[in-house]
Amino acid sequence: MTDRVETVVGFDFGDSETAIAAVDAWAKAETPQEIITTLGNTATGIIQTVVGQLHGGGVVIGSGAAHTPATQLANLYVGFKTAPRSDDEEYQKLAKAFLNAVGENLLSKGLVDFTKSRFIFGHPTRWKAIDGGQPVEVFKRMILETCFGQSQVEVVPESRAALVQAIQSRLLPAEKANSGWVLVIDVGSSTTDFTAVDIKNRTSNPVDFGDEIGARLIDRVIKEKAISESESADMIRAAVARNISLNGHLELKAREAKEAYFSTSDRSAQIEKTETLTLDGKKFYLTFALNRETLSEITTRVPVIVRGTRRLSWADAFKDTLRQVKERLLEEDISALSAIVLTGGASRMDFVSYLCEEVFPEHEGKIICSGKPSFDIAYGLARWGKVEAQTSTFMKEVDGFCKQRIPEVVAGKFQDLVDALASELSAYILNKIIEGLNDWRSGNYPTINSMQAGIKTEIESGLESEGDEIIRRVTEPWVGEVIDSLTLEVAPIEDRYGIRRGVLGASFALDSSILKNFADMLPSESTDYTDRAAGGVAGIVAIVSGVISAVLAVYVYPIVAVIVIKIVAVISVSLATGILAILATPPGWAVAAAVGIFVAIKGMDFAKEKVKDVQLPIWVREQIIGDKVFNEVQDKRSDLDTSIRTSLNQSDELREKIQLGLANSMSNALRSKAEEARLLIN
Repeated sequence: MTDRVETVVGFDFGDSETAIAAVDAWAKAETPQEIITTLGNTATGIIQTVVGQLHGGGVVIGSGAAHTPATQLANLYVGFKTAPRSDDEEYQKLAKAFLNAVGENLLSKGLVDFTKSRFIFGHPTRWKAIDGGQPVEVFKRMILETCFGQSQVEVVPESRAALVQAIQSRLLPAEKANSGWVLVIDVGSSTTDFTAVDIKNRTSNPVDFGDEIGARLIDRVIKEKAISESESADMIRAAVARNISLNGHLELKAREAKEAYFSTSDRSAQIEKTETLTLDGKKFYLTFALNRETLSEITTRVPVIVRGTRRLSWADAFKDTLRQVKERLLEEDISALSAIVLTGGASRMDFVSYLCEEVFPEHEGKIICSGKPSFDIAYGLARWGKVEAQTSTFMKEVDGFCKQRIPEVVAGKFQDLVDALASELSAYILNKIIEGLNDWRSGNYPTINSMQAGIKTEIESGLESEGDEIIRRVTEPWVGEVIDSLTLEVAPIEDRYGIRRGVLGASFALDSSILKNFADMLPSESTDYTDRAAGGVAGIVAIVSGVISAVLAVYVYPIVAVIVIKIVAVISVSLATGILAILATPPGWAVAAAVGIFVAIKGMDFAKEKVKDVQLPIWVREQIIGDKVFNEVQDKRSDLDTSIRTSLNQSDELREKIQLGLANSMSNALRSKAEEARLLIN
């Protein structure tokens, strides 16, 4: 594998069909071309996403698997693609068998030079929202464990690829491609993905949405209808339940009938596909018959999906998803679309566009259908990779900013956070001490000793009940300052590459998926900061506050408690000395006699301790508590402030989780946003 990529290959690994297209990475104007393998339809280049396991242990894929008699197959897997999980080894094994077979065919036929190519694989948009994007990570790792691992590999959302294809292929007329928001709807076999981008303002803040509503659900209804209309329905159902290969075989036949119907221009036509089955030595016949009426019944009357308490037909479920997308766009203040682009193999079903017009009546006439929807994603992936290759300088500059400036800015601001925390906490603690002194002066505490104990209790309970709010009060403006500083510093990069200001800077607010990884560092024993799940500034503030709260509780507050005891003890001695001075005067003799304080007899040290434990009249207390005592308390603020600051600075946990954790999260967010912004670079 060389660093210089000469060819970019778009690989659309679909649930029902797979398409591959390639483009020269450096040619200024070149349209991606389909790669025709021997595994699929040699006329269209489409490979059926089917894996067949032979009784002898071998594997066949594509048309080879689809046309192998069911009796020769141990298993036939149709529609097996799903969001991969790290613990689903069976699925990974199956998917890798398919990918390896395709890759080895590309190699053996000399269709692609893996050492000079970069493969761009697509994934459903909704995978990014599952478990913090884990399916995307597993998918890429899975690909790298196949023969494609010897090449360069990247994975991107399929809906973004569809958008790139719509823009660069001129599917969008020039007046629409530069006139505001465009919604791309990628209708696949297992999922439908949506992406909206404001092309006019060249914003890279797309609105993404994905749902598990695909054309495979229709295939299954067609299959079930054919079985139900057979005279031997019960026997066939029993055979299908026992034989996964037979079930997959019949689903393929149902799909072929559906595709045959939609490939004709005459919607009044009747399509019939007959399949012969041999069960227990007897022959049975299944007829897959489709016309306008039966297809309408299949798509509008037969429940195929459950949402809450509702059982919805395919058409109703699709409209329900479209309404959710429309609501999401309105939440983002997007009410006007310049175009709606339909792509994906299943968009060939013309009722899809009718349903879009029904939900978006205000955009009638703005719905554009792709001419070759089965290859649009593969074309778009190839074009994406081409953009990626040609914007490598931009990405290197962003990477340098992530490695150097983000850590520097966060580190520089970190000391500001520590200083602000120390200042707020020391001010709060000293105010509590002053409140305690005032309470003693007014008689709320009977003795100096009870005041000492009361102040300690008040500070401890106060920090427990109000500490989180103090931390948030410091953290919120600090997070805002970090974001503002980074947004200002990244602006020159936006200017150099013609990206609207604020687009890259918006990444520093951290979306929910990146914030989830940052939130993992929140100690389990700390307060439950639910705001962290929401993403954005509030989420960052919540996580940083949670880390600070845990560090303060374990490392700082115990030290503060010791210091507070010392401060209060010093103030108490000062009070006792002042009290004895008053009691030594004529007005105080009677009080001294009443409480049994005789300095001349017992000595000064005994008297100082004794006076702390006696209940003195208010007039004595009022003469003692004045500006001198309060100033003495304020003089201790510097020592308290320094102790808190030193403890925070010595906390490796605080520095690692906030300074390094936040810098890493913001770097990841900027890199992700920069990847999206590539297609917007002039």
